[in-house]
Amino acid sequence: MIRAFVFGLALSAIAVCATALAAPTYSITLFEHKDFQGRSLTYREAVANLSSTGLNDAASSVKVVPGQRWLLCRHKKFRGGCIVVDRDVSDLAPLGFNDRISSLKPVD
Repeated sequence: MIRAFVFGLALSAIAVCATALAAPTYSITLFEHKDFQGRSLTYREAVANLSSTGLNDAASSVKVVPGQRWLLCRHKKFRGGCIVVDRDVSDLAPLGFNDRISSLKPVD
């Protein structure tokens, strides 16, 4: 009985370690208006062309998961001027990216 308990405990520890080593789940939310207002979409992976999502050249603020970094680019396929954001941005205008994001991807 004790061996079964110890074995189960060891398996649980291995599962926890494996989960901790798994790739992080990236997430960024784009908002149509500044101050995180209006229509929004959340992305969990790279998007080379936002035109099919409805927020191409239409985002004015972004929310980023703490500890993550995202590359935001003015043109599709990660071209044009790009910036890296690592925190929430309530107004993209001062950065020159209001209504100008056409592709995005997480940065390791």
